Amino acid sequence: MTNPLLIKTLDVVLPCYNPLTKAWANDVVAEFNELEKEVSPTKLNLIIVNDGSSINLTEGFETIKAKIVNFYLISYSENRGKGYALREGFKASRASHVIYTDIDFPYTVGSFKNIYDSLKGGSLLAVGSRDNDYYKDIPWFRKWLSKFLRKLIQTLLKTDVTDSQCGIKGFSSAGRDVFLQTTIDRYLFDLELIKIASKKLKIDKVPVQLKPNVVFTSMSLKVLLQEGANFFKILLR
Repeated sequence: MTNPLLIKTLDVVLPCYNPLTKAWANDVVAEFNELEKEVSPTKLNLIIVNDGSSINLTEGFETIKAKIVNFYLISYSENRGKGYALREGFKASRASHVIYTDIDFPYTVGSFKNIYDSLKGGSLLAVGSRDNDYYKDIPWFRKWLSKFLRKLIQTLLKTDVTDSQCGIKGFSSAGRDVFLQTTIDRYLFDLELIKIASKKLKIDKVPVQLKPNVVFTSMSLKVLLQEGANFFKILLR
């Protein structure tokens, strides 16, 4: 029998805003079960933050609650953005390690395992790093925006961690404390994290891969303009 005192705990934090598929809750359960097998004997907990969804998700949350024992739900009425939602989830986290990704689990189980293995090996902050294959099947505008942002980061922030927007990252307790120092609520919270963390701890880049047929959400001009202001805010921080 495994000594329970030796079992580490891992929180998976998922921001949730108007999931795109009707089967989203069952998909979350299936993915969680796969991850649980992959990281055994680590105890895996699920924290979902309902970021002011405008559709009724009660039935989906009930489905998850019925099938996942270690499930915790945080919910509020106003949509605040992914950065805000993740900070709320991190505040509730009590595990030795925490990994966040998106509600549709866009990265492979192997990618998740790579992030967790990095944390078990002593990483304080493990960030996903996508190779050039990522750009093959994504919309042209998102491709341009991603490459443009990576070049800006490399030039202006003087860091080799240029894939700031990769949607899977892992944290030790020290890394979690740094994440909670971020203030940006929407798209560029990841970049703010990299800017702060690069001054405080070593960041480990971990290879990850997207699943095929991932659906990308669109980004409005209003959000882009807001995030442009946030970019300069980060530079001056």
